[in-house]
This record gives sequence, structure tokens and C-alpha cells, in this order.
Amino acid sequence: MKHRLQRFLSGFLAAAIGLSVITTALPAPVFAAEPVTDLLEQGGREMTLVTAGPNNGNGHFNPSGTPEAFYLTDSAYTNEAFSVRLVLKSEKAQTRLRVVNKYADDSHWSYLAYDGAGNGNWFAEYKNGDASGYPGMTGLPALNAGDEVVISGEWSGEGLNVTVENETTQKSGSFTVTDPNFVGLKDQSGKMGIGAGTYSTEYTAVYFSDLTIDAQPYSGDHVWYRDIDGQTAEKASVGGTFQHRLVAAGNENGNTKTDKAYVIAPSVQGVKAGTLETTFRVPVADTGKNSLKYAVLFRYTDANHWAAVGHDGSKWYVQAVNGTTNTVKELSGITAKPAEKITLSVSYTADQIASVTINGKKAVFEQPDGFTGLAGGKIGYLLSQNTRLEVSQLSFTNDGSGTDPEPPVEGGRKWIAFNSVGGGHSYGQANGPAVVIDPNKTIQEADKLSLKFRPTTETKNFGIFYYYLDDSNWLYVGYDASSGWYYQFMNNGSGEYPKLDGLPAPVTGESMEIEISLSRETLQVTVDGFSSTKPNSNLNISKL
Repeated sequence: MKHRLQRFLSGFLAAAIGLSVITTALPAPVFAAEPVTDLLEQGGREMTLVTAGPNNGNGHFNPSGTPEAFYLTDSAYTNEAFSVRLVLKSEKAQTRLRVVNKYADDSHWSYLAYDGAGNGNWFAEYKNGDASGYPGMTGLPALNAGDEVVISGEWSGEGLNVTVENETTQKSGSFTVTDPNFVGLKDQSGKMGIGAGTYSTEYTAVYFSDLTIDAQPYSGDHVWYRDIDGQTAEKASVGGTFQHRLVAAGNENGNTKTDKAYVIAPSVQGVKAGTLETTFRVPVADTGKNSLKYAVLFRYTDANHWAAVGHDGSKWYVQAVNGTTNTVKELSGITAKPAEKITLSVSYTADQIASVTINGKKAVFEQPDGFTGLAGGKIGYLLSQNTRLEVSQLSFTNDGSGTDPEPPVEGGRKWIAFNSVGGGHSYGQANGPAVVIDPNKTIQEADKLSLKFRPTTETKNFGIFYYYLDDSNWLYVGYDASSGWYYQFMNNGSGEYPKLDGLPAPVTGESMEIEISLSRETLQVTVDGFSSTKPNSNLNISKL
């Protein structure tokens, strides 16, 4: 569904939602440990999305041709080392990617290129006066849509040493470009940047960030090689499978159950039965460690009462700790290596661990003693000293057993229910249900609005006003199943409705926490610890 500025819904809230305005920021995630440890948390990566348009082509820097969408540094460099992080948004077969290592002028330039058609083709291309060519590069990993890669280059006596690290597939390779005309550009001063070409009527789209030149992050402006209608570059928070939360145990942690790091998700509490699923990977920099020790907690109360599935450096296992009972059972039938990208699922009832699946293979195991008597608990991760995981997905489906995952707190939370009345709304002149949480409070600059909500129907189409000044000036954060999370605003009667990437979808019957903040620089929306950040270019904070 496309969002219109006058938007009519099946109901302003097609789900019952509990709202609670609190004055302090919600922890995301909640860190529970015994003893309490200092852990790291990282939300989504903000990147710039460069997209070719219908008026771009593959004519490079030919002044009479149709160039790619080249997005270049404002400054010029000579022979400095460089690196850049990329995530492909376009499909592999429709991708024509360029990493520009030199643009001096239209007759003196070079770039590294990947054309995805067929098996994918890496090559370098250059023009050095009257000389031109495109020498091939071999031994570099293929790139697919969604892959996160780091491309780096460093000059040596032979030529430009190029390294490509595909962090998603954990494949890497290197190649040295030695063509004398390419190398002849080494000491010329020129700009660097990213290029997105076209493939027939398909347009390359690529995210980039972390451009580093001579070991220093580039913080200057970017400019188009040529202004062309249709090409775009915008800041975006890369979400979905590309958004990672880094959970980590530090040097102060240990390797016993009392001093490991416990990282607990805030949204699941007190459950005895259900299915947990999570996807994570060890950071590429850590994959060479001799021993990787981590576990996924699926019923946790404290350091002496929990159950988990994990790897101890030599084998996969399931473990139950219940007071003085501490039982470990090996999982057989699992072939996944601990440094791989891992998707782990565990299903259990109040008294039995029904199944454990890792990367599509179901484990064979004996149930550890002590599991049956464990109280309903929380979910999260258990990490040994200096162990880190990049978590891209964590979900839990409650089968209804055990205690309510979000019991009401006496004297604390007030729940307000909304139901569709069939009218819809148009924001400024709403026909559907709406509520003023606190008519005596107004949002001030940089305030954080924190709410807890719980959809109760399968249809989900709702939202929250961060501020409402009048019918022509407001900011609204919403969700519908067809479009996902988005924000919509009016500023003096004009507005937009950009998408918010990387936020988890609401689940019927499960409560979630949302936090919204707006400064002069950015809008940030956080749902259950996953964040999406957008630049505040049009929201007009000064009106608050």
C-alpha cells in the first residue's frame, strides 16, 4: 500500500494497543547478569543508498555519453589506501557496481567494477589519456543482493592490491591490478566514490558507508559527477537481515555461569513454552579465534536457573541449570560450524525440549536433567569472555503456556484499548479513534516518547503521533502490514511518508516497546531495541 498524505484506513487502530507514556528511555536490550556486566549494543548501520535512474547508463566519464550515477568525494587524493563498506540492494543480475579509485578529469580516471550478469564478473576499467582498457580481476567472491562486503585497495610496487571481503558469505579474495596504464594514474590527484550503472531497464542500487581514505574516515561532502534526473542518494538505516545488534562479553567477564555475560531481550518474560528462533554470526574479525563459546538462552531466570543451546568450542550442546543441578547433553546430527552464519530454533513445552534445529538440521539429543522444574523465564544470549555475536533476528512465539509475558504492574501501567470503528482517518481531521494520552504535556526538543503496545488482531494498521501542533504541522510514526514501519509528517501543509527500515514487525498478542525521539539533526525510532535513524531535513523541530 502506498501512503497518501490524506490516508484512509480500515480503522485508525485495527488492533487493541496498550500505551504507557514514561519519562525515561527504555533499555534496549535489557542487560541482566550475575554479576552485572558492561556490554555493547549497536543498532542498525546508517548508510547512503545510491540508485541509478532511467537517464543513467554505462558510458562512464565520457562527456558525450550517458554516465553511471557516480557519487564522488568533494576532495581529491593521489595514492592513498582506501576501503568502503557496501550492501547490494539490486538483484545480482541487475547490478553494475563501480568503486571509483580515481577521477582526475574525463580523460584520466579508473574504477573497480562488478557486473552481476551470469556468474558475475570483476574487472578494473580506466582511461589514461588516449589509452583505455578493462583488465579482468580473478579470485574475488561473487556478490548477491543483500550481501554486505568491504572493498579495499592499497598501492604497492606492482600495482593496486584489491581485496574483497563478503561478510555475508564469509568468502574473500585479493587481486593486484598491474596494467601499466592503470598504474600510471597512481600519482595523479583525483576524487574517489561509488558508481551505479544500468542493466537494460534495471537500475543498480547500492548502500555504502565507512569510506576510509589513508586510514581516516571520510567526513566530507559527496557530489554527483553529473546532475541527472532520476539518480538518487539518501541516508538510510539498513535493516532486515542487514541490521545487526552486537552483543558482547568483555575482558571483565569470565567462563563460568556466574561471571559470563547474560544479554536478555526485554519483550519476553515469564514464559514456559513456545518457539525461539534467532539468526546471528560471529564478526568476521573474530572467526579466527581458537575457541568460540556462546549459547542462546530460551528459559532464563538468573545465573542459577536457565536453559540454553550453545557451542563450547568443540561441540554443540543443550544445557539446563536448576540450582545445584547442572546438566549438559551433546547435540548430534549438527554439521554447522560455530563461525558460520547460524539460524537456531528451539521449541519446548513446560516439561520437555521438543526440538532443536541449527541451519536446517534437527538435532538428536537427550533432555538434560533439571529442565522440567525450571520456572518460566526470559530469552537472550550467554557469552564467555571476549565473545561477540552480531544478531540480525530474534523472535519468540508463545504457545500460551506459563505466565503472561507482560503481567500488569499494580499502580504502574495504564492500558488503553482501541478498536476499529470502520471510519478511517485523515490525520488532521480524524474520523477513526484517537486519544490524547496526556493533554497537559507537550513534546519539547529532543524529548523521547516511549510507549508499550500490544496488537490483539491479525490485521495491524496503527500509529502514534510524536507531536501534533495543528492540522498542518504534525509527525506520526505508523505501521501497516503491506508497507511495514514508516513515518509521515506535515510541515506547513506539505509532507512526505518515508519508510523506516530495520524495525521488527508487530506480532499479534505480543507487547512491544517503541521509543521516538527527534533532534535538530535526526529522527530516531526504536522498536524492541532495533533502531532506524533518518535525517531531520524537513520535520521542522523549531515548531515544537
